[in-house]
Amino acid sequence: TFVGANTFGDNVKFGAGQTFGTDVQIFGAGANFTGDTTFATGQSFGASTHFANDQQFPNGKTYDFTGSSMGFGDGTDFGEARSFGAGANFTGAQTFVGANTFGDNVKFGAGQTFGTDVQIFGAGANFTGDTTFAALQVFPPLAEFATGQTFPLGKTYDFTGSSMEFGDDTDFGEARSFGTGMNFVAGNQTFIGANIFGNSAQFAPSQVFGSAMT
Repeated sequence: TFVGANTFGDNVKFGAGQTFGTDVQIFGAGANFTGDTTFATGQSFGASTHFANDQQFPNGKTYDFTGSSMGFGDGTDFGEARSFGAGANFTGAQTFVGANTFGDNVKFGAGQTFGTDVQIFGAGANFTGDTTFAALQVFPPLAEFATGQTFPLGKTYDFTGSSMEFGDDTDFGEARSFGTGMNFVAGNQTFIGANIFGNSAQFAPSQVFGSAMT
């Protein structure tokens, strides 16, 4: 039973089911919340904070996730659109709502779905499994995509950011335009139609191209 606005040092660990009431706490870096926890609206979190699986952040409450290198467990429900700092790690599939903003070098678990809203991804976003993106999604420079990623026919995506990396057997669904420095060397890709590639693209041995590539 914590009363009022408490101050915690770095690397403090909390048991499951903790409730902090209506007061905003001051948490140090590396706080570890081991089960679903109830926070006051307006709560800020320090760098390297870790949240357990199935943590709930209700709609209508504001939270500051802009500290670096936070870790979120499988099944986290963010309630509404949020902004996240650099290096965040989303283990498993999360429930993202609306158009979220992510810092650089954020890592997403396999099977992530972003719904119908276009997200803002920082450079170096890493999608570790087949991911579902909204149509018109713009991908950042240095983005990494997993083996077997599928980009469906009929959805428009912007791959003009530089130096993206694609896993083996990516299916692009239809003709796409790519920026400079693309890396397709992980394996043979499924290119459909007349694609346009920027300078310094790299391809795997035995890649098959259709006609009219640029």
